[in-house]
Amino acid sequence: MRLLRRWIKNRTGTRRDRLELSELTEEVEAGLRDIDFDEVTVEDRATFVEHAVIWQVRRALRCAQFDLALALQRFGVRRIAQLRAATSSVYTDPPRIDSMHSQERARANEQGPSTA
Repeated sequence: MRLLRRWIKNRTGTRRDRLELSELTEEVEAGLRDIDFDEVTVEDRATFVEHAVIWQVRRALRCAQFDLALALQRFGVRRIAQLRAATSSVYTDPPRIDSMHSQERARANEQGPSTA
């Protein structure tokens, strides 16, 4: 009975059930500011936004705010596009180590087996 009363109390408005787009997007932006380091790549930032938006969409869906969930998804797509567009003209990511190793292997295969 005590649990039922607690659940009813929570459903009547003592707990905040309405989420606002501006608050949720500000949380994502604050997270981006928190990871603003030189070693964080554009793809790292995009991955952060993807995961943060997924989490925010789930929060909106739990509150049955389907319009907010759609708006958050649109925000995520736009924000990732902005991140990639703003930095692609200024800075390009260095090649990844695994791609450098594959390039070295390709060159070694072109030269043939080594005689050592």
